[in-house]
Amino acid sequence: MKKKIRKVSKKESAISALILTVLAGIAIGVFLRQFQFNPAVISHQDLVNSEKKTGVSAPQPDPKAAISLPQGMKPMTPSEVFTPDTLFEKINGKAELYLSAGFKQLLCQRIQSDHDPELWMEAFIYEMETASNAFSVFSMQRRDGGMPTDLSDFSYQTENAFFITQGSFYLEVIGSQANPEMKQLITAFLKHFIKNAISDKDGFSEISLFPDSCSDPNQISMIPSSAFGFDKLDKVYTSRCMVTGKELMIFLSNRGSAENARKLADEYGAFLKTFGGKEVPLTQKLGDSRLIEIFGSYELFFTSGRYLLGVHEAGSQDAAESMAATLYSGIGEAAK
Repeated sequence: MKKKIRKVSKKESAISALILTVLAGIAIGVFLRQFQFNPAVISHQDLVNSEKKTGVSAPQPDPKAAISLPQGMKPMTPSEVFTPDTLFEKINGKAELYLSAGFKQLLCQRIQSDHDPELWMEAFIYEMETASNAFSVFSMQRRDGGMPTDLSDFSYQTENAFFITQGSFYLEVIGSQANPEMKQLITAFLKHFIKNAISDKDGFSEISLFPDSCSDPNQISMIPSSAFGFDKLDKVYTSRCMVTGKELMIFLSNRGSAENARKLADEYGAFLKTFGGKEVPLTQKLGDSRLIEIFGSYELFFTSGRYLLGVHEAGSQDAAESMAATLYSGIGEAAK
């Protein structure tokens, strides 16, 4: 008896095609992910593996460059200096983040304990043009799961590494081990650096304008360029806050003058409308505030003196207006 061949239905064919499309998308995502690089993510194994590489020419040490060390530590390797032209040689060619944020130079060196040769670290000291630039790369490179430290307001540690910004410097210090002795050695090095570094307290004056409910250092970031996808919006400080149990983001940018702030507000509004944003009437008008609904979220922004500020991607109009009122009333004379 001839076996009957079942005909595949159109519905089954469509489902099969959909599954294949999803699997192809996942495969492409995995493929692209392997090329992404975060200079802040360096493991002990990365450091060990780099010791085994041969035939790779290393930059010549600069005899004038030296990292100051506290007692109990000594250089393990000569110091190296990387400029904007050579930075890619140290961080695998992925230097654009730093270069776009005012990078001046990178000084790095491996440092060893006087008492235990197995305890060593590699220090990456990025010198940026301003304290704001240093904070920008610190915040943009912030790793999930990092634990804050008492070294400064803007510092955190992972299993075997510390990340900190001090004045116009951003530091990454990665240890060869993950144990209390290693953390003690790194902490001693960073305290010595902080003691001798020049601090620029004025570099974070914008942060002091955020409401108390939005002043958690671990939730504050600075976007150096093209904030929210708009190429004219740069040097934007952001903070994540909780409003009625829901998280939203506020932002603030010093535009230098009231005229510049108003002009940028108009341009940002036009940019949002280009992508389908629609202006929505406000329940309560705050100065020159504007509310735009786009892709199911709400963008509320206004100017106060030389500042452009507002609420980004709020989940509801009420949440956007509530936080904007707090932000507007708190900025007061400081924005003039």
